[in-house]
Amino acid sequence: MQLLPIFLWFLFFSLTLQAQCVSGAMGLPSIPPPYNLPQAEVGIDYSFRFQGANGQPPYRFFSYQNRPLPSGLTLSESGELSGRPTTAKPDEIISIILRDTRMTEANICEFRLTVISNRLAITSTTLPRATVGVAYSTTIAVAFGVAPFRFELLGGAVPPGIQTFSNGLISGTPTSPGAFPLRYRVADANNNTATAEITLHVDGPLLRLETTSLPAGEVGLPYSAALRLAGNPAGASFHLTSGALPPGLTLSPAGALSGNPTTPGTFNFTVRATTPTASTDAALSLRIATSSQPLTLQDLPVALFPIGLPVNTRFPTIGARGATNFQLLDGILPAGLEVSASGELTGTPRGLPGVYPQRWRAVDSSGAASERAYSLIIQAPTELTPAISGQRYTHRDSSSARFTLTPTTRLPLGLNISPDGALTGTPFAAGDYTFALRLESPNAPAETRAFSLKINAPPSELDLDTLDLPPAPLGTPYRQSIFSTPAPTSVNLFDGALPPGLSLQNNTISGTPTTPGYFEFLLDIRAGILSTNRRFAIAVEPAGRIAIAALTNSASYQGPAVAPGMILTLFGANLDNLRSSSAHILYSTPNQAALILPYNLNHAPSFRLVLTRGSRESLPFTLRVIPALPGIFTLDGSGSGPAAAFYQDSIAVLFGTGLGALAQTVTDAQPAPAANLALAFQSGALAATVNGLPASIVYAGAAPGLIAGVDQINVQLPPGLPSGPARLKLTIGSRSSNEVLLSLP
Repeated sequence: MQLLPIFLWFLFFSLTLQAQCVSGAMGLPSIPPPYNLPQAEVGIDYSFRFQGANGQPPYRFFSYQNRPLPSGLTLSESGELSGRPTTAKPDEIISIILRDTRMTEANICEFRLTVISNRLAITSTTLPRATVGVAYSTTIAVAFGVAPFRFELLGGAVPPGIQTFSNGLISGTPTSPGAFPLRYRVADANNNTATAEITLHVDGPLLRLETTSLPAGEVGLPYSAALRLAGNPAGASFHLTSGALPPGLTLSPAGALSGNPTTPGTFNFTVRATTPTASTDAALSLRIATSSQPLTLQDLPVALFPIGLPVNTRFPTIGARGATNFQLLDGILPAGLEVSASGELTGTPRGLPGVYPQRWRAVDSSGAASERAYSLIIQAPTELTPAISGQRYTHRDSSSARFTLTPTTRLPLGLNISPDGALTGTPFAAGDYTFALRLESPNAPAETRAFSLKINAPPSELDLDTLDLPPAPLGTPYRQSIFSTPAPTSVNLFDGALPPGLSLQNNTISGTPTTPGYFEFLLDIRAGILSTNRRFAIAVEPAGRIAIAALTNSASYQGPAVAPGMILTLFGANLDNLRSSSAHILYSTPNQAALILPYNLNHAPSFRLVLTRGSRESLPFTLRVIPALPGIFTLDGSGSGPAAAFYQDSIAVLFGTGLGALAQTVTDAQPAPAANLALAFQSGALAATVNGLPASIVYAGAAPGLIAGVDQINVQLPPGLPSGPARLKLTIGSRSSNEVLLSLP
């Protein structure tokens, strides 16, 4: 009769209980807490014993199938829950039926049991570092799981000289350095498995400096010693960590100790040698003896310098005592190069190629002196076939070397160099470019060569008068304009950068440069529908160098284009005592100079002007050459106002410059012996107007008896002109002279 109440209790508790047990109700037996059972793990032995209470023992325990036990676990009638779970289940509710001796009384209790995934893991993701030649042993560590463990190498290769074992032992004596990635799998006694990526790092041999003592040196004599590591490991580098080297010596990263010591004494220092895997320190001592030889200048280690490639060398001496100062006694420094007071020759040659003979004097701290003659050779870069901006260009070198661009130079915008030496692309901007390429050949030493490429503007583009910009003195106001025909309506920076401190406004670059250097940039220049792109450069040089603010026709002050035989006036600073091998210097003062250009320029599109002042050569300045740029001298030299003229009846005799080539050959900068017609006059291209009226030209050419470059123009005055001032102007094609005043009787 009590079966029905028991069934009802089963039904009631199965519907309502969650991790709990009714204790002592209606005389039922019960299972005391905890109702949240200890956590189980897949594949790991589990055991928990339930206890009975309140009923009449002995108790019997059963699993209620509506809420079964996790897979792999069993429950004995004595209350032992045990086994190895096979499936992870979070927050599982199980039901346990408890009976006492009466068998007619039972209770259902519910418990929460969480089965987590197997946590077996390899924890040795980073192994202790090994060293080549040193015995090594370590064991892979695991967490959780049940011993014994079995290890298996799934991927990677152990270092040469090392062995692995199934119990996780890694041992042996490695013979090669490096990083060795390994993939391991471990299985425990329950056949649970885990995998991990492990890296074994093998350092190179223990570093030891083989060089323990250094040979003594002598002041002024070249010194050289090499630091070596035992075993000569690859990738070693050396640097000083404490102390000081003898003055005049340097330590290279490769361990070369070299130079010319300047100070006697014993010098103690510490050197650190470093490889990719280790480092070591060594204390060294070097004795420098007082010089036993007289001070003597030696030959330069290198005397040939290609244009556009950086230079870094020095004038060597032997027998110097203390600091040595150098002075240039004769000759000039090529443009772009500098020599410090201590004899370092640095910079980048940018001037004209050729041989530069020099004589230098060295004086040491004891007063001893030595002089020596040198010849610096500036080598022209290899000229490539000219290109035209906007048109496809290809040049291929026949060499079998591998070509790469040196990091200190740039190719013209739009061009690329391939490893086989093919220079291809479409150049973007006109200009003269110099760049350096490194050539690596399997059968010859690697070398660096300089190349030059002239990129011409297509004929349809805007006609520029400004082809170059003069250097800018450091810390000095600078102002230069871009001139073209017709005049530019807009000028914009397209690529590169102006020197810091300078800016571009309209068609003028101005400001005060703050940083020395050589700055290249591209300008986009437009005048109406005409345009061009051109490469320019501004060298910012120390104050005290030749500084050109303007170059103009000496009579009209127009420019910067020039004509054959024209007298050119320079305005600027440090223009006194100028010399030039390319033009005749008429006069030079600190702020103004004049020179006469050669007459043989009539077929050249441009002219490179190089000036020398003292011991320094200026950077070449490229001037555009046009057939004629007429100018008329004025009485006050201002370029306007009354003309420097005299009158014979109705003919005004004027003097000027810039008419261009002459019909007969003349000697540059020498007096013209007789009348010599200008080609512009012979061809009828030269015209004159007085008060806007056409006037006949009777003669135009060299001024007889005056220096070649001074022109004479005889103009027949139009009839009927009133007395008083009259305006006169000359015209040759699109070029006009300055307007001057005539005094008519």
